[in-house]
Amino acid sequence: MNKETKPLQLTRQLHNIWESSLKLRILLFVVLVVALYGFIGIKIKSLGNVQPTQEEIASKADTTTRPNIDQDVVNQIKQLQDNSVTVQALFDQARQNPFRE
Repeated sequence: MNKETKPLQLTRQLHNIWESSLKLRILLFVVLVVALYGFIGIKIKSLGNVQPTQEEIASKADTTTRPNIDQDVVNQIKQLQDNSVTVQALFDQARQNPFRE
């Protein structure tokens, strides 16, 4: 054997091993995918059950702003409601069923 045929034989042997290990490669791929899905599922389940701490709740509550309703606008709407029968009926209807359009 000369030096040029040894790498060629080695390459052929590796190719034959690679071809014969097709079932093993498929099995390893399936095991890897199942393990990955299992890991992701466990992480999702554990992160879904985490409750916020009181400090996190307090910090979020401090950052929320309450809507400010101008008292002059409220007084003007009440005055308009008192003056018009159709506006009174509209407000009464909205109070009875707020989800109706």
